[in-house]
Amino acid sequence: FRLLGASDHTAAGIAAVLLLLLAVSDLFGPGGAVAGGLLRGLKDTRPVMLFSLVGNWVIAAPFALALTKVAELGAIGIWVALATGTAVSSLLTMLWLRRH
Repeated sequence: FRLLGASDHTAAGIAAVLLLLLAVSDLFGPGGAVAGGLLRGLKDTRPVMLFSLVGNWVIAAPFALALTKVAELGAIGIWVALATGTAVSSLLTMLWLRRH
């Protein structure tokens, strides 16, 4: 397959890195989802929403802009930022659940 004029080997390398980043992101996401569900069962929904906003808009979005525009990492930078935002959101949610 072709990725914006890149050679097949380059495109395959980028795809492999993106799959690895998706796998790392999937390590954190399910734990945060379970913690969020448990908190909803405890009628404590506001923190889940706030942690999601922090992870996506305060962490991931600016980090993605910095990695794509400043560091010029392109799609890899976006996925690093998304994985980081997911990890932060999930960790905050799990720590909040532990507080209960």
